[in-house]
Amino acid sequence: MTGINVNLGDAFLLETPPNDQHLYIAIAKTSAEKYLFVNVTTRRAKSDLSCILQPDTEGIPNFVKRESVINYLDAREMNVEQLARVITTKILFFVLNNLLNVGSVIVWLPCQTAS
Repeated sequence: MTGINVNLGDAFLLETPPNDQHLYIAIAKTSAEKYLFVNVTTRRAKSDLSCILQPDTEGIPNFVKRESVINYLDAREMNVEQLARVITTKILFFVLNNLLNVGSVIVWLPCQTAS
């Protein structure tokens, strides 16, 4: 049991070696146990422009410093156990209502065993 609940529109900051970390958003339930996640990435010349995020815009995370897009091409399907293995422990406090009109950023800190 991971203790993670996933709702469509929830966002998670995930480790993405070698590029540090990216914000991933749950956009679809693909089976009884799996979800499809897309990530936010810097806009490039060949980026899909279906969803563009402008920095310093209400509802956009303050760590988005450059014009960014939703990277649909590299969507990842994961269950909660797979998700738990790549979640970072950074704490975020913001709502993505302007991006998807649902959900919020989820912070999940793995439990530590008492010594």
